[in-house]
Amino acid sequence: MFVSLLSYEIYTTLSEGVRRYRKSLEKLIGNSNVSSISIQKYLENFRRVVDCVEIVEAAFSRNTLSLVVSNIGAFFLMLSAIADGQTLNQPTMVLIFIIGSFCASVFEFIAVTSGAISLSREDDALKRLVIRFSEKPFLVEDSSTNNNISFPRLHCFSFLTDTIRGKSLQLTGGKMFVIKSNFILSVVGFMLTYGVLIYQFGSSN
Repeated sequence: MFVSLLSYEIYTTLSEGVRRYRKSLEKLIGNSNVSSISIQKYLENFRRVVDCVEIVEAAFSRNTLSLVVSNIGAFFLMLSAIADGQTLNQPTMVLIFIIGSFCASVFEFIAVTSGAISLSREDDALKRLVIRFSEKPFLVEDSSTNNNISFPRLHCFSFLTDTIRGKSLQLTGGKMFVIKSNFILSVVGFMLTYGVLIYQFGSSN
């Protein structure tokens, strides 16, 4: 439980950091007088963000995988216990304990995955934002008298855009799957489909 709550706190903080970076990048796009040095600072900050994501991924990836697996196992165990309890007259306290353990496991699962999904959404929003770089007027400082392209700034903007597009700010479960909304929906659908079959099979026996 402690590790899961710690994961949630770190994932949420990381997502908030990416959101603040994206907001500051929006201001950069809206600024008509941007220096190459400012763009390079944004590039350095993005690399720091990537480093933080990689460190968190290395530290909590296996824990996330075990959490997903344990939740699936706890769900099927709960259904089997309920189905068997109807025929074998298991003690009510045993069933309550199993259901309570499953509810606690679900709480951990939701807490951890919500933070990871939030980070994934911020990554998608950041990549959509850099598309606007193509609309940025790369002009020299005195745009009123000179309409020549500022190639140093054009190069910096292009390099920043390529760097952001080339990096994925996403968290995985043991590097086996990316924690995103569609993955969670797939897991829930799998659990419900096979859960109904297990419950019906257990009840029929």
